[in-house]
Amino acid sequence: NENEKLLNIFTEEKIASIKSSLDIINRDIDRTFHNTFFEEENGKKGMRQILEALCTLYENEGYCQGMNFIIGGMFYLLRSEYKCFYIFNCIFDITMFKNYAN
Repeated sequence: NENEKLLNIFTEEKIASIKSSLDIINRDIDRTFHNTFFEEENGKKGMRQILEALCTLYENEGYCQGMNFIIGGMFYLLRSEYKCFYIFNCIFDITMFKNYAN
């Protein structure tokens, strides 16, 4: 299952190290979009899992406000946590590489 792949990157140590980011994500989820897709539990849950997985993967950068709107829009269009995570991860890697290369 695609969604289970996202959850495999979580460890108790990583979750503890990004606790403050996870709290901010939980607050921002309710503020992001207000349509039927995100009012349903699956929409909020999926977006939360994508943001938490990205925050865990990039624990040095963490979560920043605004990521919720990018992920929310992508998730609404793609309807796949795995695809959304993968695409954002590619974009982030390319952006970070360009920042470090200059």
